[in-house]
Amino acid sequence: MKIFAAAILCLCAWSTACGPPQAQQQQAIPKPKPDAQTVRIDEPVCGPSRQIILKGGIYNYAEIFPVFPGGDKGFKDYITKNIRTIKGVQCRVVACVVIEKNGSVSNIKIIRSCTAKTDREAIRLLKHSPRWIPGKQKGKPVRVQYYLPILFS
Repeated sequence: MKIFAAAILCLCAWSTACGPPQAQQQQAIPKPKPDAQTVRIDEPVCGPSRQIILKGGIYNYAEIFPVFPGGDKGFKDYITKNIRTIKGVQCRVVACVVIEKNGSVSNIKIIRSCTAKTDREAIRLLKHSPRWIPGKQKGKPVRVQYYLPILFS
């Protein structure tokens, strides 16, 4: 059961945090009527990326995202080996963390809670996590905000 939970965890973490931006659907643009005024836009209305620098120099999107040592499989193995299951509880806890420039995990906040016990266990797992490979922006390590779902089953 632990392996199944860890596999779901890694899949969710990758797809929500590391996946490429979803392609926007192409919509057919109707041709203007001959008497209608035509407007031409040479530049995009909004910026090319969804990067925002949060308070304290924390990026919510980086060119290179932080990676757990060993990648998704390494994170799954770490969770499987170290999680303390809680009897009778099946839920998903989502934590928001900051991966620092040196790879350490900080600012752990539970944003989707299940029970107090599962929240404490998720925080314990993340606090004792090995150092990550930090995210990079323009070739330099940066602080990156990251969302990690942890599945209890």
